[in-house]
Amino acid sequence: METNLFVAIGIVCGTFVVGEILAHFTKYKLPALVTAMFIFIILGGQFGIIPADTLAATGFCDITYTWGLPFLIAGFGTSITLKGLKSEGRACAVALCTVVIIVGLGFILGLTALELKSMVFGTVEVAGGGQAAMIFIDFAKNIGDSKLIALVLCVMNMQFILGYPLCHFGLRKSMKTRIEHNQIPLPAAQTVTSTAERKNLIPIPSFLKDNLFYTFFILALICKISSVLGEMTNLSPYIFYIIFGFIAAEIGLLEHNCLVKTGCMNVLMTILYLSLMADFVTMKIGDVGAVAIDFFIVMAVGLVGCILTGIVMGKILKTDIYEAFALSIACMVGYPVTVQITEEALTAIRAENKDIADETAACLKAYYEPKVVISGIVSISLVTGLLAGVITSCF
Repeated sequence: METNLFVAIGIVCGTFVVGEILAHFTKYKLPALVTAMFIFIILGGQFGIIPADTLAATGFCDITYTWGLPFLIAGFGTSITLKGLKSEGRACAVALCTVVIIVGLGFILGLTALELKSMVFGTVEVAGGGQAAMIFIDFAKNIGDSKLIALVLCVMNMQFILGYPLCHFGLRKSMKTRIEHNQIPLPAAQTVTSTAERKNLIPIPSFLKDNLFYTFFILALICKISSVLGEMTNLSPYIFYIIFGFIAAEIGLLEHNCLVKTGCMNVLMTILYLSLMADFVTMKIGDVGAVAIDFFIVMAVGLVGCILTGIVMGKILKTDIYEAFALSIACMVGYPVTVQITEEALTAIRAENKDIADETAACLKAYYEPKVVISGIVSISLVTGLLAGVITSCF
């Protein structure tokens, strides 16, 4: 018997409501996404109380794995700005170093002691975020590798739990160091989220820039061209989604963060996360246990890589280790949460030291915010997104 559409949506959304309630009462130490994951595994895969076709009945997976995923990845490409990359070169260097060290360690472990696919896919995911997970899960579904799906989903969900408090810690320590040594930075002239007017190579009428139909029209063209190029080159089309999304935003065909500007990003991202839960509805606790060793190794590699990046880049860039560590661990947090985490770290500092002037707080925010945002965007939207596309083309 097939699950009713509205019953299915009620079950899925109700599960996340429970997750949100528990997250609220635990002060978000237990994220809603993680709670929902275990509810689906226990009540779905383990005991069969939640029907196996629940997510399929909602239609969310149809959206995600037809046009939703390509549009989201092309949209992530539009979040990268050339001006932001230029103005925050150090943050870009930290992000690149983080990815190289983490993925490099993964390759070494995969070639010597452990399974290569698990280590490569796992470390690319932990060095990036949701975008690499989208690509890897789609790939794993096509080859029927449930173990790989379990590993990527576990890493995707847990890296935020590890990354958020550590990034918060690094930012607080770095801010305290600057305040104690009276090294308050001057505000950056340009941040990644700036909406300042710029001259576009292709002038598009202002009334079309954030128009939903126009945005989807251009994204459809980008995805079609990317698909054709993927077939011609035998490379994953995901590589081209990102590149052409970035180019379209830079020449003015699309707004930067176009899906955010049209109000679609939250809806599509929510549908994506709900679609990912489909695998948990049929997953048993034993399936998670089967990837436990690989999971813990991947997470340990990610943490070690971020610490090494903090030490190495701190010395090279002649900055404090905590700042470099915060920028490296931002790869586990990602944009737009990195905007929020800077504000929260600053609020915590001001709660401890009420003598901090508003001007000082503004300078600290203007200095740190673009750095953690750019670091997360470079590692997640650009480097690991492209790397995931290349890797799935090779396996």
